[in-house]
Amino acid sequence: MRFEAREIKPYIEPDPAEELEVGTVYFQLNYLNPDCLLPDITPWVYLGRDLNEGEDGALYFQDAASYRDGVRISDPDRREEAIFQLVQSDNQNVMYEFEKALEQLMRCSIRRQKREHQASSQQTGGRRRWILVVRTTFEPNAICLVAN
Repeated sequence: MRFEAREIKPYIEPDPAEELEVGTVYFQLNYLNPDCLLPDITPWVYLGRDLNEGEDGALYFQDAASYRDGVRISDPDRREEAIFQLVQSDNQNVMYEFEKALEQLMRCSIRRQKREHQASSQQTGGRRRWILVVRTTFEPNAICLVAN
């Protein structure tokens, strides 16, 4: 399996509040450490804007699992079975459509690879260590290890 190559911007562009579609799943991506190496991704369903009278710019989201199970914000008997999140439209930089969330995870993967490379370089003093395994034809069960 192979993914198509793509150019990834060094920054993320959140989906503007005006472009969110009711009933669509968006992904909230947070990081559990300051280096942004431990991603935490949660699917949310967009319910709409300003669902209560007097609100201005309130974006409502519901956890995707309860939405899938048929729980709706309009059903007071089952509302406690769901998790709802309110995001202010002028602060909508936390919910992303799938492809944008995927690109964030790709950036995370690149950061993780760089960190692993730096760590391995520090452990070997900047030199790569090679181990060569040699099996001889005259003694197939004997193994000779050569390291530099």
